[in-house]
Amino acid sequence: MKWTIGKKLIAGFLTVAALLAVAGIIGIRQVKVVGHQGDVILDEKVPVADASMEMTLALVSGRDLMGEYMLSADLENLPAIEKEFESAVAEFDKFGDKILKIADNEKLVNIVEKAQELHSSFEESAQAIIATHKQFLQNTKVELSAAEIETRKQMKKLDSASGEIENLLGELEVLVDKEMDDAMKKADAAQTSSVWILTTVIILGALLGVGIGIWLSRMITKPTQNLVEVFEAMKNGDLTRSLAITSSDEIGDLTDNYNKMATQLRNLVNQINDAAEQVASGSEEISASAENLSQAATEQAASLEETSAAVEELNSS
Repeated sequence: MKWTIGKKLIAGFLTVAALLAVAGIIGIRQVKVVGHQGDVILDEKVPVADASMEMTLALVSGRDLMGEYMLSADLENLPAIEKEFESAVAEFDKFGDKILKIADNEKLVNIVEKAQELHSSFEESAQAIIATHKQFLQNTKVELSAAEIETRKQMKKLDSASGEIENLLGELEVLVDKEMDDAMKKADAAQTSSVWILTTVIILGALLGVGIGIWLSRMITKPTQNLVEVFEAMKNGDLTRSLAITSSDEIGDLTDNYNKMATQLRNLVNQINDAAEQVASGSEEISASAENLSQAATEQAASLEETSAAVEELNSS
């Protein structure tokens, strides 16, 4: 396939365009990575962190309500406290279920499931305390001693479950923070990588564009300048110069045609010189013949004069 100037120009521009397309694709891909990490943080990590905090608040609220319940000696206030406690329990379970629904980390899921199991035990102990405290307030003094002992046992169990749940929620918060930090690091790494790749591709594209421009300029201007010089020499009558063919494009065809034209002109000039020399030689021969004829004519005229003089002498004698 012959590489014409047009094809070379198109190839150069297509190369730069392809490089820019690659840079665009890489940039889009990296932006998607950053966006994905941002979506992960907003759609999963932040809600999990919020839910974890809500679970902690619900646990603390439930524990405080149980303390308030135990300190209350008014049977009329107990139903309101029980209702608030049930609401705190429901909040804890609701946010725990929310984490299980959106989380994809197995360790995080295991912590939440274990916290919910302990919270169930916490709730059972709280219900036993509520029942015992009611009995404590309603029954006689003789029955209170055993009820009081049972209440203390349940309080101890409740505190133990509450402490374990707090520890688990602390682990959950640490894990969520770590995942958010990892997601942010991935996003930052993707952003840094994207900037570095795009910067590199842009620099390479600029260098390639400059290189292609210089290459095309030299490929076109240098042979054209050589042709201008030889045509200038031809104008001054110098037909001896020829050019080396360095490409197979239009410049190469023009150079080849010039060399052929110069060769034909040299041959034509040589033929004209040969013909001129032959004409000059013929002219010299013709001139020599004319001189000979003129000399012969002169001699004949002299001979005729002599003959005429002789005849005149004869006549006079």
